[in-house]
Amino acid sequence: MFRKRVISSLCLTALLLLAFFSPGLSGGVCITLIFAALVSLGTWEFFQLADRMGVPGYPRAMSLLGGGLMILIGGYGICGNSAWMPVVDGICVVAILTIAFIWISRSPEHMPQIFNRVFVSLFGFFYVAWCLSFVLRLYFIDGMDFTGRYLALFLVAVTKVGDMGAYTAGVLTARRPNGNHKLAQRISPNKSWEGVAGGVAASILVALFFTWAGKGVMVVNDVTVINYRMAVVFGFFAAVFGLVGDLGASALKRAAGAKNSGRIPGIGGGLDLGDSLILVAPVFYLYVSIVVF
Repeated sequence: MFRKRVISSLCLTALLLLAFFSPGLSGGVCITLIFAALVSLGTWEFFQLADRMGVPGYPRAMSLLGGGLMILIGGYGICGNSAWMPVVDGICVVAILTIAFIWISRSPEHMPQIFNRVFVSLFGFFYVAWCLSFVLRLYFIDGMDFTGRYLALFLVAVTKVGDMGAYTAGVLTARRPNGNHKLAQRISPNKSWEGVAGGVAASILVALFFTWAGKGVMVVNDVTVINYRMAVVFGFFAAVFGLVGDLGASALKRAAGAKNSGRIPGIGGGLDLGDSLILVAPVFYLYVSIVVF
């Protein structure tokens, strides 16, 4: 399991690095397609879990809408219109309301069931697609400039390395004679307080490294977004919020009676890949927006 997880993680990391460091149009198209696929898959998996819990939504429509949101954001970013990102949200809201109206008008006699499915669908869309879209918004926050790409890479690296650090620390400390101290055994039996400490340490170290390596790069509108002090703060909160996002997805899977959300070897599925970013991405984007704008 550990070996499969490492191999899958390295392959996905290589793909993401290609997207983050490819200049101009090629990088923009690559990252947009990656996130369109990830979000569509993660949204679909969410609704499969919801269906197993007896609260079905509309998986096809929401998966397509989630992928479409990524393509719209990528299109605006590639064309240099990142300031118009709120228009994308407006388009999605109108699309969702239109779809809901069509569903309701087609079967007015099944209004209660349709309302339940609509609310589940809205939650699933915002939980997966809208939250993960902030990684892409960050990528294009300065148009096609390298700063946005570096900030997005910083966000993903700090969060996911913290995730891997927590997993590694948990696996290693579980081999001790007395094992480790469990964090939330009913939700995720393998998570431990030792893993939390390992995740926080890994996130802070990676945040400091990226801050050192990106000196002079993480500047938007002549404002330095991340300094060493903020790197430590963000490293800590990325590990903690990433853990909360991970636990939220674990609770969904446990309620649905599923071990993983998908079938990616050693990782699970798209939702397993993005769960730790679901809370971290909006928070970091909000911080950058407040500091810069």
